[in-house]
Amino acid sequence: MRALLLSGVAALFLPVVLVADDTVPLDKVPAKVTDAVKAKFPNAKMLSCKKDKADGVDVFEVAVDTGSGKFNVLVTPEGRVARIEKEVPLTALPKAVTDTLDSKYAKATRKSALELSKGDKVYAYEVTLVTPDKKTWEVTVDLKGKITDVEEVKD
Repeated sequence: MRALLLSGVAALFLPVVLVADDTVPLDKVPAKVTDAVKAKFPNAKMLSCKKDKADGVDVFEVAVDTGSGKFNVLVTPEGRVARIEKEVPLTALPKAVTDTLDSKYAKATRKSALELSKGDKVYAYEVTLVTPDKKTWEVTVDLKGKITDVEEVKD
């Protein structure tokens, strides 16, 4: 009986664990968030959305395709655009950024880069690297070449 009760209790929590995901279906994205994305990118197609944190603030990260590029728009629940991340080719990274990466991560392989902006001002680049020990890192470097954040990417 006790084993049956415990398995019944475990079954109550199992669905929560299985569906625990930060993904938000596009039809469930709050209107304030959708409105903010449409205001910034009127003709963009929303591809996906997930809950995230940016600079310690809860945000919805909405992936969009404008036809001329893909962006992640980070929007607060109140509808304020906190940050825009634009996919850029590795060859587009400024010299100060590449010099820093060459110095600090000389043996790492660069996989992708995002240009980070607030308003219309670019303030940093987030570069995904794979180190020789096969760990993946996101390294944020400001325009002067200062590393401002390093985060290991866990699958």
